[in-house]
Amino acid sequence: MQQYDEQDAVWRKFTRKNLLLCTLINLVLNTWRPYSNYQNSNAVRLFHGQYCFARFVLPMAFLLPFIITFDMLKKSMAIAERGGNDLMFPARSSKYRFIFRVAAINGTTTLVAILLFMLCVDVSLPESYCFDGRLLSILMGSLAGILAMFFTLYAIKKVRRLLWSLPE
Repeated sequence: MQQYDEQDAVWRKFTRKNLLLCTLINLVLNTWRPYSNYQNSNAVRLFHGQYCFARFVLPMAFLLPFIITFDMLKKSMAIAERGGNDLMFPARSSKYRFIFRVAAINGTTTLVAILLFMLCVDVSLPESYCFDGRLLSILMGSLAGILAMFFTLYAIKKVRRLLWSLPE
């Protein structure tokens, strides 16, 4: 019973540390990067023009979930294996194939969802409508922070489900 409490404490510490680190870094960098690149922050459009928002948000929509999922799955599996636990992977799946598949699915799903949302907003607005760049930068930073939190927790939960010793 004490070993289970020690492992639980390790998982809580690992989760808190990585959740805070990933969220803060993504919140700050993904707010600052678009804001610093807009020379005229009142002329930002979603897909058209010199200052389009899609060039920032669409790569982030794929890469952020992909990289965070890949990294957190790898780190979580290392902690689980260090604790002496065996991981049960789905049939015909190795460790890295499983990690890559889950990361690719998360990145692609997030990219498609954000792209569809942006297309719906673009179609519903007048053709010459421009956004405030500061507002879009804050929105992108907030979205990056939320995605970082979600995919960090999702990857850790996914590894915890793979452990033999823990019930689903």
